Amino acid sequence: MHEMNVIGNLAASVVQWGQANRVRKILEIDIICGQLRMFDRDFMQRYFNIFTRDTCAEGAKLVLSVRPIGYHCNACGSDYEMTPREWLDMDINRAACVHCDSEDIVLTSGGEYFISDILAETEEDAPSDSMGGS
Repeated sequence: MHEMNVIGNLAASVVQWGQANRVRKILEIDIICGQLRMFDRDFMQRYFNIFTRDTCAEGAKLVLSVRPIGYHCNACGSDYEMTPREWLDMDINRAACVHCDSEDIVLTSGGEYFISDILAETEEDAPSDSMGGS
């Protein structure tokens, strides 16, 4: 359920962007999201549909690309990924490299959340409402 607040903010930002850029209709929003966010795609779309009703983003499709949980070890130079289960099973008091057991590790992916692209129709893209002539 933590998606509701995040999607409310996303919807407000996208609609504001659409208004500022003379967008007629937002068709698709591509989102990059790390596994640590643990977002549910169905909830995200459902909340987005509610928040964007009667706006330029109404009916837009959210396309979610999920990035794995990744770490880099500064001691041995290893880059490795963990499944959400492995991450949850990790000792919270001592996170260490799976290769050399060093605690000098850095999270490199898995926590991100951002819009990577928006597909929209601008007012210039829309067909003319008038047929011309009299």
